[in-house]
Amino acid sequence: MNPRKIIAMAEKEGLSLKLMPNRKIKVAGNTESYTKWLPTITEHKEQIIQILEVQSREFKVLYDYLAPLYKWTATDYQAWQEDLAKLPDETVCCLRALKKSWDESRFGVLTTNDWIH
Repeated sequence: MNPRKIIAMAEKEGLSLKLMPNRKIKVAGNTESYTKWLPTITEHKEQIIQILEVQSREFKVLYDYLAPLYKWTATDYQAWQEDLAKLPDETVCCLRALKKSWDESRFGVLTTNDWIH
């Protein structure tokens, strides 16, 4: 099974997958979903870790680019990190859209075309 699909399906059923600094996956959510998805997550652990690492790196690059433009604070960083933990794909997508807007000199004004998936 595709590891991106595993992450998406597990998250759809209420789980959150977070990559810890020691390269372990923290899985949180309801017991039923946890029990259902844990064997699949374990089987595809290394591939899932690679995807979560890429998301984490991309988040950092995008955040570091945008933070000075928006004058984001440590509190903002914490909020973005919480969003990343709960909705990783959506959070990175939002940051991509904001960056695209700045790159095209629209300074944070978003259009439909900014939302590239």
